[in-house]
Amino acid sequence: MAAGRLALLVGLTICQIVLQVRINTWSANLFDALEDHDTKAFLVQIGVLAAILVAGMAITGSHLTVKRKIQLDWRRRLTRRMLGDWMEGGHQFLVTHMPGEHDNPDGRI
Repeated sequence: MAAGRLALLVGLTICQIVLQVRINTWSANLFDALEDHDTKAFLVQIGVLAAILVAGMAITGSHLTVKRKIQLDWRRRLTRRMLGDWMEGGHQFLVTHMPGEHDNPDGRI
C-alpha cells in the first residue's frame, strides 16, 4: 500500500511538472493571439487557462492528500516501533529501579 501511494505521489509530481510546462506553452499561445489581434484565439486561450487552473487544483489537492497520508502512515509506524522498543522487556518498569533521579519515567519514549 505504501509503495502504491509513493508511486501515485511520484505520478502526481510529474503531472505538476507537465502542468507547468503547459502553462508556459499557454502563455506563448496567448501572446501570439494578442499579437495577431485574434479575438477567437484569445477566447480559446481563456478557456484553456480555465482548464489548466481546474486541473492544477485537482492535481495539487490530490498531491497534498496523498503526501499527508504517507506522512501519517510513516508517523504511525515509527510510533509503534518506538513504543514497542520501549515497552519490550518491561523498560518502563525497570527505569524506576535504576540508580539516579527519574522525574518522569512514564513520559520517556
